[in-house]
Amino acid sequence: MTTHVKVGSGWKDVEEIHVKVGTVWKPVENAYAKVGTTWKETYSADPDWANMAIGTKTHGGMFAGIYSTYAIIMAINLTADDDSLDWQDAIDYWEGATINGFNDWVLPTIYHIWTIMSNIVALDAAGVGCNLSTSYNKYWTSTSSDTYRAYCVVFNGSHNYINLKVSSLRSRGIRLIDI
Repeated sequence: MTTHVKVGSGWKDVEEIHVKVGTVWKPVENAYAKVGTTWKETYSADPDWANMAIGTKTHGGMFAGIYSTYAIIMAINLTADDDSLDWQDAIDYWEGATINGFNDWVLPTIYHIWTIMSNIVALDAAGVGCNLSTSYNKYWTSTSSDTYRAYCVVFNGSHNYINLKVSSLRSRGIRLIDI
């Protein structure tokens, strides 16, 4: 089983955990982690997503909310957030991105964005460089309207629009963790 440990500002995968017994390092066979009010026998307990604070740094980004059966992890403090890309380039950029050791980033759908917007005050209060509630810029979603147009949003004021796919707008990637 793989677990994750924080090294500097990033998370690293650890395949096997060792503890020092006397002068000898031995692999851990069983480990317990507290999840909510119970202890689970596991190397890496699943996070308690329902009780996790919005804006918590985790899984290569920041916890932005729950949509359906997924925890939304939003990319933070990236220069790519400010890059203007057309719709297809934004989709391609996030599908090819490797950030903090994770390569499963995507451009969010309009539904994921609505979840993020409902938590925008808490996300900005987390102080990790989002400042989305003060952004007047349009950000792409992966939701297409038709052959030529797709949905975009302005976080400030929580508005969504339909824009031409050839327009250059900002983008913000997310990861979806099955919960």
